[in-house]
Amino acid sequence: MLLIRGARRADAEEAEQEQEYERRASAPRTGLRAAVTSFAVLFTAEWGDLSQLLTAGLVAGGRPAVPVFVGSLAALVTVSGAAVLLGRWLLQHVRLSLVRYIGGGVCAALAFLTILGVLR
Repeated sequence: MLLIRGARRADAEEAEQEQEYERRASAPRTGLRAAVTSFAVLFTAEWGDLSQLLTAGLVAGGRPAVPVFVGSLAALVTVSGAAVLLGRWLLQHVRLSLVRYIGGGVCAALAFLTILGVLR
């Protein structure tokens, strides 16, 4: 419901956020600071994620750590890069409010199906 309620004002907020991003992106920064910030955000977001637990399980199960690390890193970079590129393309061709309405509808449908599954 939150996605659907926020969809009406999403287009105006998107323009505001883009201007704020451009202002912040033009400020001079070091590459190290950006790398550390990116690592911290991704590490926090992925903490306890199923893929992270699977990676730990592979190493704990006796698989060699270095190939598991390289494969996990390659998968994370690939999926993150695809998400960024697809998201950028999507926002250039589809209004943000429509994306939020669709996302809200999908979440509502999944919630309904989950409730049906619990009641059965």
